[in-house]
Amino acid sequence: MQKGIDRPTKKVIQSCFMAKILVDTDELYDATEAARLLGIGYVTLYRRIKKGTLIPIKLSGRTFITKSEIDRVKGMANEN
Repeated sequence: MQKGIDRPTKKVIQSCFMAKILVDTDELYDATEAARLLGIGYVTLYRRIKKGTLIPIKLSGRTFITKSEIDRVKGMANEN
């Protein structure tokens, strides 16, 4: 007798708790465009993502940054 939840049931339970996020694509920039808008290099953008100071959205293996995230980071830069 197996203890716990079998794999198919576990998979269904996990998918029930996945959040759906709606994003206006007019306010979504790819990494290159986001770096340009922030006035930083492409590599610096990815360093900030890795460090956690810039929050990306990843879709189909691509990295995007929202307009609100760019505005937040620009606002922090203006405060300093």
